[in-house]
Amino acid sequence: MTTIMLVAGFSSVLFGEARDHRMFATMGALTISAALFGDLVFLPVLLARFGLREAAKGRSGDVASEDLKIFSHPDFTMQR
Repeated sequence: MTTIMLVAGFSSVLFGEARDHRMFATMGALTISAALFGDLVFLPVLLARFGLREAAKGRSGDVASEDLKIFSHPDFTMQR
């Protein structure tokens, strides 16, 4: 949602009079669009490709449960 709003905001500047502003808006919108494309296309592929190696090594990949183990450690004390 944020990416769409940023691209829409930069695109609105494309209709302005100043040439430098139009160039900046074009580069900004293209850069943010390329980042969204990379997030939606390349990131899942990379996670699927390299995530399997982690699972094959015996790592669960569940970061949240590993983080919660810290709180159950006997040396952990709550400070108020």
